[in-house]
Amino acid sequence: VNSRFKNCVKRVVAYPGADIASDHNPLVADVSVKLKCIRESTRAKRQDLSRLCSDTVKSAMSEGINSQLRRLEEYDALDVESMWSSLKVAISESTDKHLRTDGRVKKRCWMTDQILDLMELRRANKGHATEYQRLHTLVKGEIKTAKEEWMMKECEEMEELEAQHDLQRLHEKVKGITGLMRK
Repeated sequence: VNSRFKNCVKRVVAYPGADIASDHNPLVADVSVKLKCIRESTRAKRQDLSRLCSDTVKSAMSEGINSQLRRLEEYDALDVESMWSSLKVAISESTDKHLRTDGRVKKRCWMTDQILDLMELRRANKGHATEYQRLHTLVKGEIKTAKEEWMMKECEEMEELEAQHDLQRLHEKVKGITGLMRK
């Protein structure tokens, strides 16, 4: 028995006089094993909340929610629970319509769509070593240039903040770049 499961063996009985065609003694064991229950993960759909910064998306989303709420106002006889569920449905439909992601999420602020496309292409060529290596070096180069451009832009913003003597936002920006921001 594997050492990991030694404490699972509760009782073992050997039958040395068994009439079998072998020189081994058969064993009968009582084993108590609890296996891990595998739960299906119900992953919530991710919305791209950064799209709310755009005024067009923000106004379209508010229009969608308001139009559904106007329809709810016509039915004054609804109880609180049904109104709440209708409000939740209105908000979720509007977010699904306007804030839906295409499945690709930029995990870093300097990531570009071109880098994500190259990463998908690299992932597709995982079985072909030479093509994968070529794409890997290309992705690394694109990442390096994108990081450099992003860092230069951030440094220019920090210089502007310093010129404006806005030290609080300057320190916040420095903490954000260096990763010292509290989460």
